[in-house]
Amino acid sequence: MGALEALRGLESVQYVSGLWLYESGFADFSWLPALAEIGASMIARRNAQLTAEALESFATSHVRSGALVSLTNAVPKEPPDPDAEAVVCGQPSDLVIQPYTSVAGCTRFRGSIHLSDTTPGALEPLSSLVHIDGSLTLFRNHTDDFTALRNLRRVGANFQMRLLQGPGLDGFDALAEVGELRLASSGELTSFDWLPALTRVRESALMVSDAPLSVETVESFLSRLDIGGETAVMARE
Repeated sequence: MGALEALRGLESVQYVSGLWLYESGFADFSWLPALAEIGASMIARRNAQLTAEALESFATSHVRSGALVSLTNAVPKEPPDPDAEAVVCGQPSDLVIQPYTSVAGCTRFRGSIHLSDTTPGALEPLSSLVHIDGSLTLFRNHTDDFTALRNLRRVGANFQMRLLQGPGLDGFDALAEVGELRLASSGELTSFDWLPALTRVRESALMVSDAPLSVETVESFLSRLDIGGETAVMARE
């Protein structure tokens, strides 16, 4: 349920099978005063007013042993980044595809960027970017040279890679944090050495590996990251 700050009429509820809170405005669980047990699952996402401690305490005291508990408290507080605030452009709903001239000179872009069938020269307008609020998608690229993105430090939403070509990518040396990490097809990718600075995935990671990228390599890569939610690793035959 989204954006609600209070609920009435649930004062007598003592049992629910599942409780899912998504982008609510709740600051506590006083609206469920009689709840004694959650039988099957409790899932929480993006509840800005609920602290991680409040969620964990409620789950510990109410969720039946062995039931699914997944608490990714969501609106992470990002550290201030003066560089990222220097030149802000775009709106959250914006999706930029080639040509990328509309973000030239921007340090922070509020929307998302889709890089598809790109060539190195076409990416130069992105060279000032430090922070992308939305998603960054690499799709079926004809280059492994992404050095135009050498200043990019943070992707707020998904960092998605699909149908990659070549054994690695060059240019993501500064990328340290993403919202979600998605690899749909790895092509000829053999390692993740091209993401040396990545340490934080705020929500979840889904990695589908193709030969020659092994599941062991993917798992080793994920093990060095601080991941706020679930991870899933699958091998494609």
